Amino acid sequence: MPDLQRMPDCFDRTRCAHQCAAALVLLGLPTLSHAIDFDAELAYTADDNVTRAARDIDILKDRFWAASAGVSFVQWINPNHRLVARAILRGEQYDKYEGLSNASAGAHLTYQYRGSGEFTAPTYGVFLKTAIVEYDSELRDSNLYTLGASWRKPVTDRITFFTQLAANVRDSDSTVFDTKEASVLANVDYALGSRWTAYLTYNYLDGDIVSTVDASIPPALYIVNAAEAINIDDAFPGRTAYRLNATTNVATLGANFRISEQHSLDLSARFADSKADGGVNYERWLYTLAYLARF
Repeated sequence: MPDLQRMPDCFDRTRCAHQCAAALVLLGLPTLSHAIDFDAELAYTADDNVTRAARDIDILKDRFWAASAGVSFVQWINPNHRLVARAILRGEQYDKYEGLSNASAGAHLTYQYRGSGEFTAPTYGVFLKTAIVEYDSELRDSNLYTLGASWRKPVTDRITFFTQLAANVRDSDSTVFDTKEASVLANVDYALGSRWTAYLTYNYLDGDIVSTVDASIPPALYIVNAAEAINIDDAFPGRTAYRLNATTNVATLGANFRISEQHSLDLSARFADSKADGGVNYERWLYTLAYLARF
């Protein structure tokens, strides 16, 4: 049941994001003189299934560069409670399929509580995130919204555990890219020494995926019937995008090497396995090398 109505234009999205960012900055103003953190990242990623497709003929590979810069403001309410406001800019440039290249601006607000100063005391958090993303593909231009809760606990001086529950919504210019999902994430960090940290992350997502296929070789009828929206995909000439309900399992294994107190290198491999209505089951590997800095 495709619906091709377009959402509000870029001006409306930009105005909304500016209002959100302004509100978050105001929350951080009382502590600007002593609670500002800056960070930046430069990363290179290889993706073996950018179309999120099941058939070999539909699978396309690409690689992209990503650069981001962020600033965080901390507002202490008392020794156990604080607010963290964050603004971030990010850009991604793809090699082959330039329609996937994008620029985004986002704002985050997190409330955190820690019951005591003991080393193993857990930190609880509730967060709200919003962002605008502008693609070279007009249909993908989006507003992103996330609401969630988190829990972080040092288990030993080497092991830290983190878990997060979140609801994610993408509101795009084409309804085929309007997606909703609920996610559960768990992460374990293990300090191997003074410079190396290994991490393992598992993420379960229940919601929508978008799979792009060759329009000249139509998918089976039951896939078309299962699709919640269908549209020509302007990032991949001659291909059609289908939005489907799915469950997705994502596992990430990585290692971080601390160059200095403010600089590090990060290498990770991520595997995604998705099973969607209509029999669209895809696998995807992403390999990333990143340089991270904090000031």
